[in-house]
Formats: sequence, C-alpha cells, structure tokens
Amino acid sequence: MCIRDSYNPVFFDEDPPSNLSQVILYRACKVMVHELGHMFGMKHCIYYSCVMNASNHLEEAAIKPLYECPVCMRKLHLVIGFNPLERYKQLAKICVTLGGLFKSKGYAKWLQDRAASIEKKIKK
Repeated sequence: MCIRDSYNPVFFDEDPPSNLSQVILYRACKVMVHELGHMFGMKHCIYYSCVMNASNHLEEAAIKPLYECPVCMRKLHLVIGFNPLERYKQLAKICVTLGGLFKSKGYAKWLQDRAASIEKKIKK
C-alpha cells in the first residue's frame, strides 16, 4: 500500500470529494507536521487542541488543527529557535498559496491574526 492511499477518502470507503487532491494534501501535511514534532522530541499534547494531539482514527485526526497550541509552540521554539512573528507570516503565506482546505478551514486567517496580534504588542 502506498502511504498516500491512507490519506485518500476512498481508502476509508468515503465517496471521493471533488477536491480529492486537496484532501489528500491536507491530511498528509497534518500527519507530517505531527511527525516532525516527534522528530524534535515533542510528545503528544494533552493541554489544548493541537496538531500534536494523539489520534487513533480518522475522526480524531480530522478535528485537530494544523498548528501547535501555545505550549507546544514554546517547546518547538526552545528546540529549534525561530522568530514567532516571521514564522506566523510565512505559514500564512503558504496557506494562502496552497488555498483550498488550507484557506477555507481558516488557517491562513488564524495565522495572519496571530501575526497581527504580535505586531500590535511589539508596537506598544
């Protein structure tokens, strides 16, 4: 079995949506972000709704967001170091570029709002 197939709704006996390639890409990105978190030493999150939440089936995977909660964001920051403002801006740009589910699920807007919030606090 190709790993990509496990992100395909048809694999789960679902009717294929009209945006099948977007669904597969979206699901694959969520899993990759989660697994990269493990590669950086992060465990499953138990604090908030977070990409690092454990998921044992498709429904659990579907409800978790594509981003880290504040606790996991701080853990990631401690491990690899980055500018949170620039990270939010770049991730928002990627979500806008990818469009489809990345934009319609509100991730681009959420990331843009986070960046704006940080910029507002910096100006104070």
